[in-house]
Amino acid sequence: MNAARMAYSAKRLCMPPVPESLFLDGVRVVTAYCAGLLPSNSGESLYLRPFLMGTQPDLTVSASNAYEFYVIASPSEAYHSGNMRLWVEREDARAAVGGTGDAKVGGNYASSLLSIGRLKERGYDQSLWLSPSNRQSIDELSGMNFFAVIDGTIYTPALNGSILEGITRYSLIQLAEGLGYKVVERAIPIDELLEQIASGDCSEAFACGTAAIISPISVIGDGDRGYELADAPGPVAERLRQALLDIQEGRSEDAYGWMHSVEPVV
Repeated sequence: MNAARMAYSAKRLCMPPVPESLFLDGVRVVTAYCAGLLPSNSGESLYLRPFLMGTQPDLTVSASNAYEFYVIASPSEAYHSGNMRLWVEREDARAAVGGTGDAKVGGNYASSLLSIGRLKERGYDQSLWLSPSNRQSIDELSGMNFFAVIDGTIYTPALNGSILEGITRYSLIQLAEGLGYKVVERAIPIDELLEQIASGDCSEAFACGTAAIISPISVIGDGDRGYELADAPGPVAERLRQALLDIQEGRSEDAYGWMHSVEPVV
């Protein structure tokens, strides 16, 4: 799925898709040579970043005619440890309708930096972006997908063309359904969610991503008010996080075919 998402993102930017076999070979080789750098603590990882860039030495506004594919790696702690405080971003937009929001593009992160600078001054950690089509429904965080537990059911924004299709998002939906939870993918109006938090109907919320795994959310700020989640971390988030880590770290059987064995280079 990571290889397929990179191919989709490349096509969106008029770049040649990296063949799946090359993508996976690059990941395996770098992992094999970095085996000695793997962290030993649960929840930490060797973070892999495949990327593609144009290298044509030309200043014209056109697609490059030459490209290079890289895989880099770094030992990594959890992307965001502890509970997160989110700020509802009502002024700016992370992506545009018809833009690159659903592609894995570096520019998507650049567009979030101004908002992050503002919210840090208010004591918050991440922006909660709204859909650029209506500025009323939740999209995602700057680098993570969003989930909420409402009356025992797990909700996550439906993919709408401006939300990145997270691989961890997909994995958690499968795990949650396998554990007996009901998962609903639909538009989540921000005002509706804030009311549900205030009433207690929404008991927990969390974000997910490759490096973050799952990050519980303790507060969502909007205007001059902070809406506190009753459970942070909540039991659903903790159960899903542990279930995913148990597969990734070899304590549970991988019933989904996600894992790939790599022999270290001696």
